[in-house]
Amino acid sequence: MYTKKIRVIQLFKRGLNQKQIAIKEGLTEKTVGIWLKPFKASKKENATNIKILENKLKVLLESKTASPREIKDLTTAIKQLESRF
Repeated sequence: MYTKKIRVIQLFKRGLNQKQIAIKEGLTEKTVGIWLKPFKASKKENATNIKILENKLKVLLESKTASPREIKDLTTAIKQLESRF
């Protein structure tokens, strides 16, 4: 079952909707929705965190005292979050 959940998430990432995934995997739409709920919540939280870091980066870039290390650290953190989804 664990591998089926992973497959559901992979299909969702590829752009299939819950109904399409349910048909393709032989599941109910409700089951697909339940399995995707934590993924969707995590994705939303990730997007929020990216926005927060982008705002911090903007402020940092506007300040004249920002060090290259601070800029690099924020940029790296944003890239890591973006690569998760």
